[in-house]
Amino acid sequence: MLKQLRRSRDWKYVRYFRSKAQYGEYDVDCRERWPDSEQFLDLKNDPAEETDLVAEPRLQGRIREFRERCEQHYAALVLAR
Repeated sequence: MLKQLRRSRDWKYVRYFRSKAQYGEYDVDCRERWPDSEQFLDLKNDPAEETDLVAEPRLQGRIREFRERCEQHYAALVLAR
């Protein structure tokens, strides 16, 4: 399982990709793949990270921002190779 994440002081976004034969252990190039699962956590109000908020309708705009940040970060890593 490949895990990618982005965080701020108050929020943490994590996405997971299943391992596939064509993806090496250190291959972070998931630009053409949708994550198999995601988590969005409120670090300020839930420091133990017990409640996943990824399906919370009121947070979809913020979650979209974190998805984009994650995609940009890992795309930059792939291009820097």
